[in-house]
Amino acid sequence: YNESHLKFAKACRAFFQKEVAPFAFEWDESKKPPKELAKKAFEAGILPGAVGFWPTEYVGSNVAGGISPKDWDQFHEIIFVDEL
Repeated sequence: YNESHLKFAKACRAFFQKEVAPFAFEWDESKKPPKELAKKAFEAGILPGAVGFWPTEYVGSNVAGGISPKDWDQFHEIIFVDEL
């Protein structure tokens, strides 16, 4: 992993610990997370990890950890899944 991978992992971990882990049981029981989780993930720059490469003209350059979209690679997707 390089610097961007470490920054992205740290940001993903913080997001998931705050926004997902406390509610995981409840969402598992209800069989779906709330719709606003996707918005929070987008605003935190986490969502690119779920969708892979994305055109910056649609979602801008907001990537968790402050990394640049030009530095994005498949390892970031793996990190997303691992942290989740």
